[in-house]
Amino acid sequence: MKKMRLLYILSAFTLVTALTFALAGCGSKEASAAVGSKKVIVQTADTFDPDGFLNDKGEADGFEIDVLKAVAEKLPQYEFEYTAAPIDQITVNLTSKRIDIAALEFGKSPEREASFTFTDEPYSTLVTRFIVLADNAEYDENTTIDDFQGKTVYVVKGGDADTIQAYNDEHPDNPIDIQFISDPATCVNDLVSGKADAFIRGEVAIPAYGAAYGVKLKGVAEPVRNEKCYFMLQKDADPALKEGIDSAVKKLIEDGTIPALHKKWHHDVDYTPPYTYQPVYNG
Repeated sequence: MKKMRLLYILSAFTLVTALTFALAGCGSKEASAAVGSKKVIVQTADTFDPDGFLNDKGEADGFEIDVLKAVAEKLPQYEFEYTAAPIDQITVNLTSKRIDIAALEFGKSPEREASFTFTDEPYSTLVTRFIVLADNAEYDENTTIDDFQGKTVYVVKGGDADTIQAYNDEHPDNPIDIQFISDPATCVNDLVSGKADAFIRGEVAIPAYGAAYGVKLKGVAEPVRNEKCYFMLQKDADPALKEGIDSAVKKLIEDGTIPALHKKWHHDVDYTPPYTYQPVYNG
């Protein structure tokens, strides 16, 4: 009887000990998984519809965010957080390491590559145009940049402005009047009132702004910029993050996800590289 009781006690002790170690093991795995999940903060623009903007719920939204959400599904080792900010603040935040990924159709340049790390796989094509009112007969398929000499053109600081400034440096006697204005409503309203002759934006703005403000627009002249777009990371970014994004983007292009997102956000136009522009684009 005493032997049987001793056996029962030993068996119970063994069971409790086994369960304790098993539970401890599960807890360790869960803790390890939580620790291993690295947060990645993404930032796009807050007023650059349809590529990056804040929606009615105050959430970062648009083409860029949809692409990175699809990327995130293929990278479960990372926890992606999506944010939006004024356009000129995005690279500042990346430089100061407040964010990990800048997402707004960034093209490569020596200056940017000196400060940031770019992914290798392009996911979009940035085609920026001189945008005018659709019924403005002064501008057509024969329009060139020279036709904007002496005209007032609104532009965002950065790549497009730099390109136009370089043109002005070559034509000091009759330069294009550059005004640094990025607000979409101001651009469209001043175009309608005649205060501005044109503004420069990506082709995607032509149908988007037209629908938002009830006007018909068109893009003319050769593109100010026609370049492949990449995600921009911190200069000392984790190589595994860059490689993971590149792998995911390549797969998402091959399986048709990214082309479908282009058509969803860009009025049925696929800007997946390579892309060929039209002399006059009416959206």
